[in-house]
Amino acid sequence: MANIIGAVLRIFFYLLYHPFAWLYDLVAQTVSWGRWKAWVFSILPKIQGQILLEIGFGPGHLLEKLQSSGYQVYGIDESWQMCNLASTRLEQHSHHKGIIIRGVCQDLPFPSSQFDTVITTFPPEFIFNETSVKEIYRVLKPGQEWLLIPAAWITGTRLVDKFLATLFRITGQSPPVDMDFTPLLNFYQECGFQIKIEWIILQSSKVLCLRLHKSRINQNLINIQPEPEKLGDYT
Repeated sequence: MANIIGAVLRIFFYLLYHPFAWLYDLVAQTVSWGRWKAWVFSILPKIQGQILLEIGFGPGHLLEKLQSSGYQVYGIDESWQMCNLASTRLEQHSHHKGIIIRGVCQDLPFPSSQFDTVITTFPPEFIFNETSVKEIYRVLKPGQEWLLIPAAWITGTRLVDKFLATLFRITGQSPPVDMDFTPLLNFYQECGFQIKIEWIILQSSKVLCLRLHKSRINQNLINIQPEPEKLGDYT
């Protein structure tokens, strides 16, 4: 049964991210009960430096937010539909759209050690691909971080919150909160990253943030932060 659900969801998300990309915002905001942008924007206080790369920017909300805040931002996404949506969004806010590139994470068209921070929020399977991770490591400056938000959990006590939390668990959008992260951490460590896990607490939800540090020296360390970090909503 789980395999069938997984296959159906992969088809659904492919359609949502490509031919039906114009519905992405509506679906994301509906299934998260209006929390989706807050989850994505919760990454903002952790960003360091000025030259940023967002991989898999989707409709471009975070891309626009970063550029309007004065960062030098590059974005890459494999969906031409999402590239069009993001370009339109930046143009509407009088931003230059040339930073948007259609491409894949397995072959990033950037020089080595170019970016102060690399950002991915709710990405698909490429974050588990060794070639992709090594490419992210390559374009990141030594001593800087790849910020990754892979999942969020709805923690509210209202009936609708409990229903959506259950739906997220059934569809696999929210992994078990007691999930063993060791294999994932070991994988990133083997790719050269030092790792720190942080929990971002928002109103009636929490977000998992992985901070993957490219050391200035060839040394690996896994540092799990046990206590959640209390932050407000970023909208």
